[in-house]
Amino acid sequence: MAETTETLKSNILEMLEETFLEPRGIYLDRAKGGLLATLEKISAEVASRESQNQRSIAAHVEHVRVYVVALHGYMNGATSPTDWDASWQTHSVTELEWQALREGLKAAYQALVTDLEKLDDNDVKLSDGMAILVHTAYHFGAIRQLLLTDA
Repeated sequence: MAETTETLKSNILEMLEETFLEPRGIYLDRAKGGLLATLEKISAEVASRESQNQRSIAAHVEHVRVYVVALHGYMNGATSPTDWDASWQTHSVTELEWQALREGLKAAYQALVTDLEKLDDNDVKLSDGMAILVHTAYHFGAIRQLLLTDA
């Protein structure tokens, strides 16, 4: 029987897949789905809700998308500063805008994974993938908490 060698790269890719696509029980409940599936079940109306102390789900999604794009860019040599304040300026969205936000996040995730898969198993650039994983997991948790307040 062939033994699979785990590497930093394979672990990061597996956890990114768990976070964005399909939980396998590494750290998320399998039954609840990954971030992208969770977002598909949310209407633009729910995604737009804000309270005095919380940003909208749409704002979290746009911030995560910008973060993924920015860190992916840095991983590939980009040096331009990112306007993090602007990444939080999405408040309410229409159904079309909500669909575009979700598609933008999915495309950013897919582009990132494509580049991560090309890296050597222990490339230092994988640290950007780890940062994206941790940051996204935080916001995914925040989104789940916001959904609980809407229940």
